[in-house]
Amino acid sequence: ETFAQFQEIYIYTMQRRNAAARWYFPDNYFSTCHYHLGDKGASLFFAYHQGNLASACFLIHGFQTAYYH
Repeated sequence: ETFAQFQEIYIYTMQRRNAAARWYFPDNYFSTCHYHLGDKGASLFFAYHQGNLASACFLIHGFQTAYYH
C-alpha cells in the first residue's frame, strides 16, 4: 500500500515537473527494488505536517552511496 501511494506521488511530481520519459518507472519499480534489496538496501519515508502528507522519498543505499527519488 505504501509503495502504491509513493508511486502515485512520484508520477504526479514527474508530470508537474515535465520530466523526460526515462524518469517514469514501471508501476512495481519501487516495491521491486525494496523486495530485492530489503530494508538494508532500500527505504521509503513519508513526512507529515499537521496530519497532511508533506513529502515522500525513496532511497536506495549501500556502499557509501545513496540514490534519492
